Amino acid sequence: MSITSCIGKRFEYITSRRLIAILQGSNFDSLQFAYLNGRSATQSMLVLFEKLKMALIEGKVSGAVFFDFKDAFGSVDRNRLLFKIGKHFGISGKLFHHLVSFLSDRFARLKINSQFGDWIESCFGTSAGTILSPLLFIMYLHDTLKSVYLKFADDLTAISVAKSYTEVEMELQQAVDDLMNWAQRWAMDLNVTKTKVMLFGDVTSSINLKMNGFTIEQVKCFKYLGVMLDQEIEFSLQADYACCKAKRASGKVFGLLDGRKGIPVSLGISLYKSLVRPHLEYAVPAWASMKQIDVDKLEQTQVQCLRKIIGAKAHSSSGAVEVIAGIKPIRIRIRELCCRESLRLRLIHDGHILKCLGRQSSRKGLRFSPLEYIKTMSKQLDRRLADFQLEPDFLVLRNQLCLAQNLLKCDILRCGAGGWRYRSNDEH
Repeated sequence: MSITSCIGKRFEYITSRRLIAILQGSNFDSLQFAYLNGRSATQSMLVLFEKLKMALIEGKVSGAVFFDFKDAFGSVDRNRLLFKIGKHFGISGKLFHHLVSFLSDRFARLKINSQFGDWIESCFGTSAGTILSPLLFIMYLHDTLKSVYLKFADDLTAISVAKSYTEVEMELQQAVDDLMNWAQRWAMDLNVTKTKVMLFGDVTSSINLKMNGFTIEQVKCFKYLGVMLDQEIEFSLQADYACCKAKRASGKVFGLLDGRKGIPVSLGISLYKSLVRPHLEYAVPAWASMKQIDVDKLEQTQVQCLRKIIGAKAHSSSGAVEVIAGIKPIRIRIRELCCRESLRLRLIHDGHILKCLGRQSSRKGLRFSPLEYIKTMSKQLDRRLADFQLEPDFLVLRNQLCLAQNLLKCDILRCGAGGWRYRSNDEH
């Protein structure tokens, strides 16, 4: 943990704004989805899940390696970091000297209960706990080779789609070798025991990948950025995982309920919205293409929580419980969140990886790729916005999406200079 003064923290914030402006102005690493405006974990998952699901729909095989670094933020060589800041990003002058000062003369010590260790100089790391730390870290990782397909902070992923698992093995091994060479050059250590490889589809074989002479473990499921990933990309594991987390969180709310002595029902519902429902909806546009039976699991979990909060009987109608509590059904919330994500995707430029994948997305029967499912869920939104066009510099600062009686309404409360612009007849 980094301890700095209030003035120092404010100055760090100002510096971080300048760094963000520099990174966004230089079209910084389009495959890094962390810590920058307009990028999110959901987008990173959409790219990964779309690639893997499309491979299954097209009858191809695919695999992915999920890399892990040892003490990623704390092992960055500061001299090499400053070299990249000056050489790769062209940062100089007072801003560069400030970053040099920020990373120099830092000391640390251990505290165990009431005992303190001696102060020692800290020569490595991006000073975790500071505002600048995550930005400096992604700048350090910006030049990894393209074989490492996705990056979210220190969570790096290599993907391979091919006609046979032999080709997948060769491509993934090349990605592993590339990242090992990069890590050796820039003094970073890969954690072999936490690095995993996973194959997707009807898997009957295995592959053998080596890292530093050790075999990378092959797994049948993996939690990527908080979402459980299964081999068929059906997200049944994620639905079960989300339900379990929501039930554990609801136990904290239930502990505050004690008849008339407990908290009011309105407060219980507010706590459900803030503590329980986020577990059911986390990054849901990326895994919304799950089966109906999994949607029913989420719905059942929500209704069980609401029954307990409002004091309804066990046999009470699910619809009635949600109406009394003023909570939308899960299927409606999923559709609403998919529409919101569709709006965000409209804001990105045409060359973005998600736009390219969206143009190639498809379905096979009831098997949707994630982006195709989002497009299906947002068809009403597209029809309502058919007479509008989105300016490149459009910035939505606040928007509200309401779904009621199968009618989607979009209420833009405030927008930036670009804004929504109605097309005149001459523009059609």
